[in-house]
Amino acid sequence: MNPDLEKLILLQNIDLQILQISKALSQIPAEKERLEAEFNSSIAEYNELRLDLEKLEKQQKELEAKLKELDKQHEKFKKDLMKVKNEREYSTCLREIDTAKKGIQQTETELLELGDKIDKLHAEVEKRRPEIEERRRKLEDQLRQLDEEYKQNKQQIDNLKTERELLISNISKDVFSRYERIARLRSGQGLAEVVDASCSACRMTIRAQVLATIKRGEEIVSCEICSRILYYKAAVEKGAVAE
Repeated sequence: MNPDLEKLILLQNIDLQILQISKALSQIPAEKERLEAEFNSSIAEYNELRLDLEKLEKQQKELEAKLKELDKQHEKFKKDLMKVKNEREYSTCLREIDTAKKGIQQTETELLELGDKIDKLHAEVEKRRPEIEERRRKLEDQLRQLDEEYKQNKQQIDNLKTERELLISNISKDVFSRYERIARLRSGQGLAEVVDASCSACRMTIRAQVLATIKRGEEIVSCEICSRILYYKAAVEKGAVAE
């Protein structure tokens, strides 16, 4: 069998593997994004609960600070009451004390109501936390698997490219250039097997004289329609046995 043709068959096999693996490789980043988006969507309600809880806890701290300030004012007004010198100052202090007391009572009521809301919301968040953490662990495992798959595919492509370069060095330059030119135009497939006296790529029926030449496997013959280099499997197998 023509040695260049035999090597071209091996070369195309490598090139098709590289194309297939490269396609899988290119899909990994999009798959990671899809998984992360799916996870974020599934925990959106949980995140809303957490944000609501954070807002309420912030309001609670603000009310506690307000209550502390009101307590200080109340104590100050009580002390001021002991220092009054006339009826007008006495009435003013009483009003201030009453206002501070009402403010304290209102703030304490708000704190109690807010505390109930916080307790219920906190219980709901804690109830859902284990499920969310399990989903997060599952996502992290999936992302790690994709990273490992990416790494393995990348290594496999590197190995195939090394094998490809070695193979190319043993193919006639003009034959390789011809193969490369056809492969670029035909989605990476520069060769086509002859099946039932037809080109397996474009289905063109091959003339008897040309078919006989292809079956001998001694020459580089191209399809008259799609220009792919044709080969006959039996000739390939015969060449392998002969070796």
